[in-house]
Amino acid sequence: MKSKQLKHIVILENNRGARERLRQCVSDTGHIPFCFEKKAICLDNLALLQPDLVIVGNLSRSLAIAFVNAVKLRDMNQSVLLISDDRRIELDIAVEPYSDVVCLRPRYSIKDIQALIEQVPINGSALRSSQHTPLIVGGSPGILRIKKILPQLITTRCSVIIRGEKGVGKSHLARYLHSKICLPDTPFTTLAAGNAAGGTVSNSELFDFSTIRLDQQALDFERINTADLTGTVFLENIDEMPAQSQSALLYVLETICKKEGLNGAEQSGEPYFIASTSTDVNHLLTSNGFRKDVLYRLNVLNLEIPPLRDRLEDLPLLAHYFLDKFCLEHNLCHLELPSRLLTKLAGYQWPGNLSEFQRTIQCFVDNRNAGTKSDIFDFGGQCLPLTSELNWQIVIDRRMADMESPSLKKIRTEIVDRIEYDFIRQALKHAEGNRKKAAKLLDISYKSLLNKMHAMASANGRI
Repeated sequence: MKSKQLKHIVILENNRGARERLRQCVSDTGHIPFCFEKKAICLDNLALLQPDLVIVGNLSRSLAIAFVNAVKLRDMNQSVLLISDDRRIELDIAVEPYSDVVCLRPRYSIKDIQALIEQVPINGSALRSSQHTPLIVGGSPGILRIKKILPQLITTRCSVIIRGEKGVGKSHLARYLHSKICLPDTPFTTLAAGNAAGGTVSNSELFDFSTIRLDQQALDFERINTADLTGTVFLENIDEMPAQSQSALLYVLETICKKEGLNGAEQSGEPYFIASTSTDVNHLLTSNGFRKDVLYRLNVLNLEIPPLRDRLEDLPLLAHYFLDKFCLEHNLCHLELPSRLLTKLAGYQWPGNLSEFQRTIQCFVDNRNAGTKSDIFDFGGQCLPLTSELNWQIVIDRRMADMESPSLKKIRTEIVDRIEYDFIRQALKHAEGNRKKAAKLLDISYKSLLNKMHAMASANGRI
């Protein structure tokens, strides 16, 4: 057990001289320094060391922010000191919801370091959060707009509609708001309004809060235990909510939240409502026929999450974030994403947005955990656009133009053949032309590889 008088200070610095200087500063204060040169090794040891302060120096802007995100993913209360000459890092940290991250110039004095160490409270295990707090990752203009609004939103606790395409992370943002606004251990309830499209789901099924069932026979405020309605209620895809369910929702908004309203204080215990839609709010009224009185109560503030194709500059930070997240969830050693694969990530438009990107990084982690090293396996089947030169749109357009014989069997054969061609070519490249090694990478026999190469050479030219 750590002594109450001593603090554990982790130092990440790849410059030997700077690292030794920091180590000496910490030692002179009587506290215990733990020095690391590699980021991955440092992250792997944070849980074991439970540091009171993490000091980071000599990292680029993107790597510094990625490292802070990785630390906060492990413990949102962790204090971090960034030593950098890049003023942009200070601006980045200023818009992040981190109150315990400090920036310091490299021309610091020993007294500066020692004063900061003394100000940091001893990080007792009782203060550690047992749950991973969602993070809003990125610095693109659209994400910065959201980050700048969040402090006001969290303070006022006003209701919000989150708008964006499918897969952009609307639920993730809702969970972040829940973690910041609601009391600890309160529930986060998702009501997928889209399941009620066409009226196939009854009001009682749509508004089912554990022991509370709001049906046509029980719409009586006196008979409902409002204490059970706590935490966050996330109304997903309200643009698909049928009219009868909108009426039930209006009852909830007017009656259940009558005492405090949607802008009640955090300690009120009243439910906090967040809605999401993939449609413009004005379009909800004009084309979807959504009730104005319901929308008025939900749309106090409107947040729009841009599609991933419009925030490609965020891809490196997102890649590091999901990589850290999956490694942490599966208790794996920290992995590094090769720069050549980051380049491939940026060369794709991500029609599935953040959901598709997250699956891609999950494929990378799964395959590396299984011991696969080849780039052609880094992303698996979910990410063929990154590893294959196959232009799907050309294949589709050509086949659709020939509507007299749109043979699905021929289309399937053509696509599979071209995918095999690309994977075999990449396997041979990785194996430096060694066909036996390439066959082993592809998990097929040497003879099968030769047969496929012969067939492809005839159809496409020499491999």
